[in-house]
Amino acid sequence: IYTDGRKTELRQKDAFCTGFAWSGDAEDDTTKYRANTLFESSFNDAFYKNSLVGGVQGAPMCGCIEQMPTVTKSECVKPTSISTVSASGRRSLQVTTAIEFRPCDETNNDLSAHASKVAGADVSHKIVGEGQCPAAVDELLKPMALKRGTAWWYAEKENWTPIVGTNDLQYPDIGGSQFKKEYEASSTKIIRRVCRSCSRSHRNIYYRRLEGKEALPEGMDLLNMLKESWTNTNNEMGVDFELYSSYDDAVKRVNAWEFCNYSSSKGFPFECGPKSQSTQQWTLYSSGSGTYAKDMAFYMNKTTQ
Repeated sequence: IYTDGRKTELRQKDAFCTGFAWSGDAEDDTTKYRANTLFESSFNDAFYKNSLVGGVQGAPMCGCIEQMPTVTKSECVKPTSISTVSASGRRSLQVTTAIEFRPCDETNNDLSAHASKVAGADVSHKIVGEGQCPAAVDELLKPMALKRGTAWWYAEKENWTPIVGTNDLQYPDIGGSQFKKEYEASSTKIIRRVCRSCSRSHRNIYYRRLEGKEALPEGMDLLNMLKESWTNTNNEMGVDFELYSSYDDAVKRVNAWEFCNYSSSKGFPFECGPKSQSTQQWTLYSSGSGTYAKDMAFYMNKTTQ
């Protein structure tokens, strides 16, 4: 489950998964209260308490594990019942059962281990472990004669570090902290957007900050500005940065673009153009609606000697 992609302040919660398993013993709490556990994990805890809404594209919000996408890890929840017996009149007793929901394991709360323990189920094909998603996706696509898109089709590995990519140029978002490290390590600090679905003028764009403005101001989230919100705070063309149509121009700082405007709801480069306003070429990583920039990737220029 992931948060509403439009709420950029909650973006770190994207891709949160939780699940449960039950045993074959009809008297076991995990079996008796599995419907309650489903309600707790999908609605009460995820939606009501934590505002986690929406499902991974192409998958249901909740379902049996075979219907769900491949993930690196899933949290786990289990029910625990507490029964209370009290007298009700002279000849009857009243049994009240309360259900508490707890992590399956207080130290290593992992659905894979719990499913194996209580149900004897091997779910390693769906919960694959840290760093194993690319191999798992390749294995899934192999019988269909399909392959993942790659950010390397239009950029040289020795010169560029992928930041994020979509569709044919797919690459997982490296995140704000890694972006900052890559930016600080780059000697040129040139950022490149490749967009194979854009107009010819916008298929390659190079962003470079002006001399003396290379260091990003405190609190400036340049990665989010590129992806979602191309604003002019510390980001005014001709004052803080320039845009170029070729790498050589960016290195030499010549032939900079002449027009730029800004938007808090659209990403790089909004309607900036080499000579004049250009529409529907902006990045909108969370949805991609209203733009031709469907197959695109951002890259950081590596350190040059």
